[in-house]
Amino acid sequence: MIVAMAAGLCVLVGGTTTASAASLSDCGSGYACLYDYKGHSGSYAKFHSYISYLGNFNMDNKATSLYNNGNNCTASFYQLSSKRGYRLDLQKGYVIYNLANTRMTSSKTWNNRITSGYYCQ
Repeated sequence: MIVAMAAGLCVLVGGTTTASAASLSDCGSGYACLYDYKGHSGSYAKFHSYISYLGNFNMDNKATSLYNNGNNCTASFYQLSSKRGYRLDLQKGYVIYNLANTRMTSSKTWNNRITSGYYCQ
């Protein structure tokens, strides 16, 4: 299941629709979450398996903060679609408040540069 949050509307792919504001509490147990603003706010997407292209959920290259609320695994976020390019791993229970402070390379940060993700729960 993948959930995308945009403009206060939470869309569950294959599920139901509800209104809410994004926060860490929206990232349920067993999920990895991406938020488009620092501090885990704004639009968000959450997933608990594999997401090959975040553009399908209006989150391609928009993530500025992350949360791994998983039960067992490290969440991996990728620069390109289908688990390609640079990879950023986030251990279970960890958050990144602002990806602008997390280096991808010596000259680039991860801010607004995540296109796919993998998570085993």
